[in-house]
Amino acid sequence: MGVGENRGAATGRGGPGGEGPVRVVVPVLEETSLFELAVPCAVFEPPHYELTLCDSTPAPGPRRARGGLRLETERGLAAL
Repeated sequence: MGVGENRGAATGRGGPGGEGPVRVVVPVLEETSLFELAVPCAVFEPPHYELTLCDSTPAPGPRRARGGLRLETERGLAAL
């Protein structure tokens, strides 16, 4: 695949020029840095991507980020 070619359209997985948004799932780890979550949130924006933040354990729930912030996830590992 050459530079500038659209991988989403070529694979049929969606994305720019494809059939729908590409699904991206990012696990939220205990004591994660907010920067580590901010990058995928900034890169995988709608309408080309459907971003889901999930818990790194089977059951969703609260996680602590560095600095003491509390993050709540709505999905567990099944989202992967």
